[in-house]
Amino acid sequence: MKSELTTVATFSTIFEADFAKARLESEGIHTVIVNGNLIAMNWLYSNAVGGVRIKVENHDVAAAKEILALVNANEFELEPSENDWGICPECGSNRIEFVQDKRATAFTWLLFGLPLLFPSEKFVCHHCFHEWKGEKY
Repeated sequence: MKSELTTVATFSTIFEADFAKARLESEGIHTVIVNGNLIAMNWLYSNAVGGVRIKVENHDVAAAKEILALVNANEFELEPSENDWGICPECGSNRIEFVQDKRATAFTWLLFGLPLLFPSEKFVCHHCFHEWKGEKY
């Protein structure tokens, strides 16, 4: 028995549609991209044919729309990885990045004529943009 497909999202480019398809399929929702090849060959056709559409089976429509809404709001949870640096002391977010600032090295090159390696290491929260120093491991 064939299941009916319903459009849950429309995009201007194939790249956006591929990202959304990957996110939905990672959640176990089977998706179909419509007009993807046509718009990949000539992006000017996007408005004429109604953009790149993502279709899912009727019983997955509500879940797919919810997942895409979370993706658009950047509120979906990422699985912890080995690059998980903990939580931000200001806001409690787990969207932390370890950054090595090498501007001091460039400055010593200009000042002394030789590169002295004094990179500054810090953590940056992508939610509240708070910066702090701490231990890497």
